[in-house]
Amino acid sequence: MRILVQIDAESGCVRIEVRGCLTPLNIHGLDLVVCRASTLGRESCIIVDLSQASQWEGMDTWLQPEAIKRRLNHVSRNSMGERLRIVPMAGPVDASVSLPTASLPTKGTP
Repeated sequence: MRILVQIDAESGCVRIEVRGCLTPLNIHGLDLVVCRASTLGRESCIIVDLSQASQWEGMDTWLQPEAIKRRLNHVSRNSMGERLRIVPMAGPVDASVSLPTASLPTKGTP
């Protein structure tokens, strides 16, 4: 799992982009990063973007927005309430769909 934290002081938002695979072991690390980001400002919005992440099988219930908020409110001293927004994961990748391959021009053709 890779996490990128972006802070926009003008808009007062903290964006946390998550990439890689979320597992039962590293989900708690993400929770701690979100809790730490919530201390940057009591008024700042916090956006957790899971759209580029993947997950282990069986993690669906752990990654539902309400489950995330419940875990964070249990761990964090600061109530995030309405400040926390979750961008859900993209749907599963369909392995049966193949991407078209671009044909490379042969030497001598424009």
